[in-house]
Amino acid sequence: MTGVCFSCTIHHGGHHYGESRNRKKKPLTKIEIVAATEMSKAEREKIEKQYDGNQEKLRKELPRVLKCANAIPGLFRGPSIYFHHKALLESKERFLSPEHLETIYAVLPSWGMHRMGGDAKVCSFNEFKTSILDSSENEETINDLKTIDDYLSKIENTKKRNVATIEKLGEKVSKIAKLISQIKASSSDSHLVSASKTLHHILPNLVPPIDREYSVRFMKKECPFVTGQKNQVNVNKDHKALAEIFITGMLNFFNSDEWKNIVKDITLIEPNRSIHEVGAFNTSLPKMFDNLIVAFVKLHNVDKKKRNSFMKVVNEVLKK
Repeated sequence: MTGVCFSCTIHHGGHHYGESRNRKKKPLTKIEIVAATEMSKAEREKIEKQYDGNQEKLRKELPRVLKCANAIPGLFRGPSIYFHHKALLESKERFLSPEHLETIYAVLPSWGMHRMGGDAKVCSFNEFKTSILDSSENEETINDLKTIDDYLSKIENTKKRNVATIEKLGEKVSKIAKLISQIKASSSDSHLVSASKTLHHILPNLVPPIDREYSVRFMKKECPFVTGQKNQVNVNKDHKALAEIFITGMLNFFNSDEWKNIVKDITLIEPNRSIHEVGAFNTSLPKMFDNLIVAFVKLHNVDKKKRNSFMKVVNEVLKK
């Protein structure tokens, strides 16, 4: 299959994929991403259309979904929160040190990888470390992106950080997607999930964590959602193209009127060792996008028992 070149643009109020690059540019509100991938044009357009439709539903319910998203840590207590915050602290204090990499390595199983009987297995630590540190190209890319990530982390006003994220990240989507395809954190051939979770704890303000149960399902499947181990969404190919589509869609969401009207009132949580449960995963804008997707998928599960179970957790956490 030959590679397909495409450009993605971002405008106010929603997604506009595959626009002509000859169209007149608008400052800050248009981002072009040109990438060669192995995904067919028809498949890409199908995924983008589904992703766009689910985002539209999410934006319409944003206040409700955001409230539930703040309670997401109630579903993933203990090591999921602890190692997430610890890895982010290590990123600030000892970037890509052995301690930082070891903490990220601990995050992966606490975030759902390496389950007994599951397909997603974490690779050996030496393989993991080598794929990050022993490639001059990867090292150069990470250092380049780290400068941008640090710049974004210093913007305390979330409205201004949101604008800067759209501008800065929009220029680097293809580079990040390529990096995701080259980081080996899993023993399987699928790099999307393991590499995005790894890179999120290296570049938290640029790379969103992506998983099959929520992120890819939200991107590829119709709402309401059928979830569970028996209904996993395949991501064993086209991980670079899927990363490009997912991150570009995230930027479109950040550029929507609904999000921009609400982001000014959001306070991001600094990573710390004394973690309060409510909002504990609101550590960056990309992580907040992930939290919203998790909440939305759970709120729109076809299984009523699963919906009720989620709302029980939400109500318990928000009462604290």
